[in-house]
Amino acid sequence: MSLSIKNQIQEYDPEKRFAYLSIAGMGCSNCGARIQAALISIQGVSDVIIDHQAGLGQVTYDPQLVLETLLVQTVNAAGNDGHHHYEAQLIEFPDW
Repeated sequence: MSLSIKNQIQEYDPEKRFAYLSIAGMGCSNCGARIQAALISIQGVSDVIIDHQAGLGQVTYDPQLVLETLLVQTVNAAGNDGHHHYEAQLIEFPDW
């Protein structure tokens, strides 16, 4: 599955925001699934797309319930099993 970042105009919804993440450490599709499951378990996150090959993630969330820093922390914690180590950073886009 290919993840395209900001390639479509999305309708404005005040209860929905998109966070884009650069994620290091994903070696296979299972890593992507592990991170996706961790993120989707957060109350207020409604959709997660992970492209493990590109090292990218897109998260749809309610900004009244979720801080973007929690998304980064959740990805980083998803690898705390002694075998995996993930490191996420928010991708900032300039105002369009």
